[in-house]
Amino acid sequence: MPSFNTLLCLVSEAPFAPLRQAVPLARAFDATLHVLPTGPASTNTIEQALQTAMGNPADDNPKTCLAPPTEEPLIKHVQEYVSANRGTLVITDTPSDRGPVPPLAASTTKALVNSLECSLFVVGHNADPASIRRLLIPTNLSANAPTVFNCAAELASVYDAAVDLLHVIETVPYVALTPVDRLSLSTTSVPEHRARRRLSTLLDKSTLSTS
Repeated sequence: MPSFNTLLCLVSEAPFAPLRQAVPLARAFDATLHVLPTGPASTNTIEQALQTAMGNPADDNPKTCLAPPTEEPLIKHVQEYVSANRGTLVITDTPSDRGPVPPLAASTTKALVNSLECSLFVVGHNADPASIRRLLIPTNLSANAPTVFNCAAELASVYDAAVDLLHVIETVPYVALTPVDRLSLSTTSVPEHRARRRLSTLLDKSTLSTS
């Protein structure tokens, strides 16, 4: 049973990649799609893009709600939406003005990650829904990880995509002074062992399948 009953799509400018991803996801999850303008595009332009993304037949289209522009800070506004609607997935895209930018290199995306208590789906600025074959899920292996993994499993089922989990281990620089020290550097580190055990335990609590 999909856990998302509300999708919040942040729309900044053409080609409206988040919108093109959000419509088929809203259909798949039978969710209400909220569209929040965040950039220079006019409301009429976004409405036209939404209609184009939905297409026909009308009976197959999800419920939609186009939010009016707001003067309050974006992060606060998104937080209010998420708080008011449980089971929300927020969909946004990468910046268009700097080429292929890692999502967390963009200040707005980083602020969303740090402030929202829900899953955030970041898509490429020119991403085509039919082209998605892999989903990258960064994780800190916290107690919330199973929820994130379940979200990944649901998205993967819609896209028929593989899921890559990424956990970064911070290591302290180590100087090998003796042959024994050098030998120890060739083995798997203790933090890596711990991370693998933690990941295995969290996967057991989620619906994400592994291969």
